[in-house]
Amino acid sequence: MRNGITIFFLFVVSAAFSQSEQWLDKAWDYTSQKNDSALIYIRRANETARKTSNRVLEAKAMEAEGLYYELAKSDYSKATGFYMKAIALAEKYDLDYLPNLYHTMGVLFHTTDNYEKADEYYKLTLPLAEQKKDTDLLVKCMINLASSASSQKKFAEAESVFKKALQYNNDFEVNRVIYANMANLYMRQGAYRKAMPYLLKGIATNTENGKSGSPLEYAYLLDGMIALQDKKGLDTMLIQSRAQLLQNPSRRHKSILLKSMGQGAALVGDFKTAVDLKDQYIALYDSIKAEQRDHLVYELETKYQTEKQQAEIDQTEKEKRQLSWLAGLAALVILVLGWLVYSNLKKKKSLALKTAQLEKLVDEKNLLLRETHHRVKNSFQIVSSLLYLQSENIKDKEAALAVKEAQNRVKSMVLIHQKLYSKDQLVGVNAKEYLEDLVRDIIDNHSAHHISVNATIEPLVLGIDTITPIGLIANELITNILKHAFDAQTTQPTIWVSFAKTDDTILFSVADNGKGMGTPREDSFGIKLIRSLSKKLKADVDFKTGDGVTVDLKIRKFELL
Repeated sequence: MRNGITIFFLFVVSAAFSQSEQWLDKAWDYTSQKNDSALIYIRRANETARKTSNRVLEAKAMEAEGLYYELAKSDYSKATGFYMKAIALAEKYDLDYLPNLYHTMGVLFHTTDNYEKADEYYKLTLPLAEQKKDTDLLVKCMINLASSASSQKKFAEAESVFKKALQYNNDFEVNRVIYANMANLYMRQGAYRKAMPYLLKGIATNTENGKSGSPLEYAYLLDGMIALQDKKGLDTMLIQSRAQLLQNPSRRHKSILLKSMGQGAALVGDFKTAVDLKDQYIALYDSIKAEQRDHLVYELETKYQTEKQQAEIDQTEKEKRQLSWLAGLAALVILVLGWLVYSNLKKKKSLALKTAQLEKLVDEKNLLLRETHHRVKNSFQIVSSLLYLQSENIKDKEAALAVKEAQNRVKSMVLIHQKLYSKDQLVGVNAKEYLEDLVRDIIDNHSAHHISVNATIEPLVLGIDTITPIGLIANELITNILKHAFDAQTTQPTIWVSFAKTDDTILFSVADNGKGMGTPREDSFGIKLIRSLSKKLKADVDFKTGDGVTVDLKIRKFELL
């Protein structure tokens, strides 16, 4: 009878686990289709896990629900909550599935461009994956870690890790991802011809399942062809890329492909399609960014870490009280000492409560300030969009150009408030990040990717009253260079930007190797704007011409945070 019960019990657990794994597979299929039916199968698996006390299955169900909210709903707040619960469960019961959950959390941070936190979770994953000899997880983690390094411009480190990942006996699709990422790595460094063989491998058809590359691989290939001005086969590639938009649920990958397709259409002269694709890209990109709330991810992670630490503190306090009680039975002196310890702990708890209340108040104020910056950024974005629409309907070229330049000035201020609400520093902007992004945006808007930029910028954190006029001045100078500095005779057109603090001044310089210019027209709007903003900064402006033009500003009035 006992043997019969044992066999029956094992059979029930085994069958339930197998059925639940099938439910999770179905849930993943529905998640990929952004279908709410995924939740039905996830909750069936979760219910079975609880009834059978299967902790691994319970953690997988939590992870699956997090993936649903991340991929199907773009709700990063809920996704993070489920991932953190799964990690807590795996850590509590020392589950073998823990490295998989660390990796999933790393991917979430990776997709929201928080590479530092992503690396932290990837590096937790690697040794555990090696320990459990999970080669599949190990290689995927290596790919993502190398991709993160590439995004942070740690190119040598990224290339080394990618090549190490290729040494494993991977299946076709895993190697496809590595090839695509290596191509992207070389493209970031401007080595487009070196990237092309990897780009073609990235979209190659898998003979086993007939699948070709993802939207991301097609976007990389289009970018390489555009950079090399290679129109051969570009029409066919654009048709194949359009088919990819209908097959992949990832909105982030779709936005990247739309941008590349728009640039490709422009290269072959189909400007109507190029404008339509750019509009689709802008709409999708703004939608994605509006849904991403990094601070919610941080808050939930912090809450998890705090609860974990509090549980450890509570356990320690319990042990202390037990020792005090046992010691009290031995001697009155120890009892008195125990009472003193208790009194001291009570004071600490009171102090900790007050500290927590103050921290909560500061967090609430920071949240309000972040929301204010976000609303200001959205207002400026509306103004920029209105200016763009106005410029599209103006037939007079000079008037349209003036409106476009006004749009670029507004964009420089949009970028400031975007930096303020997306970073921990709410009252200041990192000059290096801001100026590099601003120059990159201006060059993208003018489709001037053939122009090299050499930027030497100190990471000074400046107040908004300082960075705003500096951004407007930079916008005027860079725009003027792109419009007037270079002609067909200019070889290797280059823009130099330097920004550094020396003693009590900031030296800001913008230069080019173009054809030079005559005496600046003091009656032009751009010069007037530069002069006016320079007065606000108490800055001296010096225009020098020769082999190109150099504009130097010596800024005396600034707020350094």
